[in-house]
Amino acid sequence: MLKIYCDKSGYVKWLKDYNVELVHFPYEGKSKKLNDDLIPSGPTWDELNVSWEDMKYSWNDMEESDKYSSIEAILKSNQGEDIIRDSKHLDCAYKNKCDVFLTQDRNFIKKRDKLEILLGIKIFDSDKEIDLIKKYIETTIS
Repeated sequence: MLKIYCDKSGYVKWLKDYNVELVHFPYEGKSKKLNDDLIPSGPTWDELNVSWEDMKYSWNDMEESDKYSSIEAILKSNQGEDIIRDSKHLDCAYKNKCDVFLTQDRNFIKKRDKLEILLGIKIFDSDKEIDLIKKYIETTIS
């Protein structure tokens, strides 16, 4: 099944019409529309948004992947952007073997060529690339 990570701005209603797994980690808060049972990348305690008793993984499982510093370096080249949480979202998608990353964040979109090569994840603008996303999903799941 195609696994699609939606960052805070990436979810769009029409995605539920497809037989895909919609996921994210709730760094900024939980979503009822997305599966948030992922192993996060380097969260602070405040970003976990889950109690210690409800956690299904160890603190060591939550370390950044071997790609994290490269993700951060690529995103950092845009001065003034808050790239730490952006890097965590993308690294979380990579760690959890997502196929697609949906966002409306311009920083990801501007850097997607390098990020897609590094991670093997397709990155789309969920607001401006609806036809491309639908075509990708339809050709991938058929």
